[in-house]
Amino acid sequence: MFDRGHLTSFDDARWGTEPLRNGLDTFFFTNCAPQSVAFNEHAVWRRIESWAALKGDEGRVLIFNGPIFDGPRSTRLSNGERKLQPDNSRVPDPILQGVAIPKQYFKIVVYREGDRLAAQAFVVTQESYLEDFGLERREVAQPTPQQLSLYRVPLAVVSRMASVDFDPLAAQVRQVNQLLEDPPQIIRSMDDLDR
Repeated sequence: MFDRGHLTSFDDARWGTEPLRNGLDTFFFTNCAPQSVAFNEHAVWRRIESWAALKGDEGRVLIFNGPIFDGPRSTRLSNGERKLQPDNSRVPDPILQGVAIPKQYFKIVVYREGDRLAAQAFVVTQESYLEDFGLERREVAQPTPQQLSLYRVPLAVVSRMASVDFDPLAAQVRQVNQLLEDPPQIIRSMDDLDR
């Protein structure tokens, strides 16, 4: 049921003067976490990963990502999607054969936007996959605007949930979204993502 999920994909790391070596560096366990096959390869996590790789000048981006340990439970919406509840109490991750399986993962994408840096942060949950083992394989597609708006969060939320201090980064970039601090941004088209 689980992949040793690459937090940074092989394809996204193949750049520079030694692209093969850089790509192969993603195969170390320090870049892996237990992820449902469907979540890792075909669901929103993979879609955001593919979308992020295309941001910025010539696709050059800086990506921070990792598991959120013992994150708060999300709420299941009527359409089957999950809504994050970042301010809820933390809940221990499920244990399978002695291994804790993170419910949620964060991804922060930093890219050049003209002469400035911009950042977008996401927290994505695999809770549905932890509850349901019988998912069909699907082709990788771009995340829908609704999925991006459901999972996009401010850097401060990722810092708090992952217990990683991203304040120095936040001070250097224009954060594309400030959900919770600013009024929510309504996403109606892919063009709205770049505002």
